Amino acid sequence: MNILFIEDDAIESMKLNRTISKWPVQHRIIQAKNGEEALEILNGPDKLPDIILLDLNMPRMNGIEFLRILKEDPKLRYLPTIILTTSQN
Repeated sequence: MNILFIEDDAIESMKLNRTISKWPVQHRIIQAKNGEEALEILNGPDKLPDIILLDLNMPRMNGIEFLRILKEDPKLRYLPTIILTTSQN
């Protein structure tokens, strides 16, 4: 499975990588630090990810802005996206 992980916090990235490394099946994680970087990856030449894990609180383009653009794009709108956040709000 190809996973696009959009997260700006290095500690959260380490947690995900550590967790996934323990799974019996191998997964490929592509990481973006913000929504702008993620859109560049999605519009690049590589195969689209099977799933997106999206943080809401990021610099430059937050998760809500990214999600709005993603859902307006006919090519990207059906990508399964899971929103992650550590926010108390």
